[in-house]
Amino acid sequence: MSVYQRIFSSILYPAYESGLRRRHTLSYLKEYMRQQWLSADALTALQTAKLRALLAHCQTNVPYWRRRFGELGFSWQDLRSPADMAALPVMTKDEIRANYDALIADDLRGTTMRKSTGGSTGQPFSFEYTRESYERRMAVMLRGYGWAGADFGVKRLDVWGTDLGLPSRLARFKTSLFDAVLRRKVLSSFAMRRDNLRDYVDAIDAFRPQVIVGYTSALEVLADGILDGLPLRWRPGSVITAAEMLSDAQRARIERAFGAPVFHTYGCREFMLIGAECEHHTGYHASDDHLLVEVADDAGRPVADGVGNVVITDLHNWG
Repeated sequence: MSVYQRIFSSILYPAYESGLRRRHTLSYLKEYMRQQWLSADALTALQTAKLRALLAHCQTNVPYWRRRFGELGFSWQDLRSPADMAALPVMTKDEIRANYDALIADDLRGTTMRKSTGGSTGQPFSFEYTRESYERRMAVMLRGYGWAGADFGVKRLDVWGTDLGLPSRLARFKTSLFDAVLRRKVLSSFAMRRDNLRDYVDAIDAFRPQVIVGYTSALEVLADGILDGLPLRWRPGSVITAAEMLSDAQRARIERAFGAPVFHTYGCREFMLIGAECEHHTGYHASDDHLLVEVADDAGRPVADGVGNVVITDLHNWG
């Protein structure tokens, strides 16, 4: 660990995150770092306890679920393991839109935050989430990215989406200052074209990041340019792909171009990081101490193996 990494992790980031922003992200990160070593049985017990607490809260404080539990003849006390969640129907985005107000917890009304997405089907979607849920999501992301070498204070280059509009001068200054302290540089994936790939390669060589993070498709385009002859002199320690599927062929090309192992992540805007690879690259580590991840068929029935729909329950979003 470099001197800057030690200063950043022990002084700068705690002063910002815990002091200035008064967030509990770092304490949650310590909790999750301990929990990543739990046995499968211990994780199941932890999930069960968190689910029972969440469902008890919903039954008491959330009008929609109080009514639905009554209609289903279900009580939070009926849940003995995560598998018992199959007794509850899978909630769709359309149902959330139709019952939005009734899904907000009475005891947290007015304190939640709202997040909106464009929607994968083109229909805008909004949902409520608590401050604790947000801070825990950030902690889980820090843990997952850390498995790929993106630790505190490590130089990181992102090939990512940027704001389409022109931000204010103050916003640009704050972003520049934040990126400088984080030792992060962001290149717009939206502006990437075949005829300007040299600019991206030159930026990587100039910045010399230890980790590169980006959309799978954008990094594939950049990798193809490098393999086609654009000279990349700098080699990062790792590459993190996100937001899109990653095929074996894409992984091989990106690793060959950048000369570094690829760590793939799985997530979405509604929950942030759902799963991530570690250095063994044998599949995702699901965030089981933070989320319940199920795979179900179209009728909501659990699928043991094979293809199905991913069903997510945030164990800490009580809003």
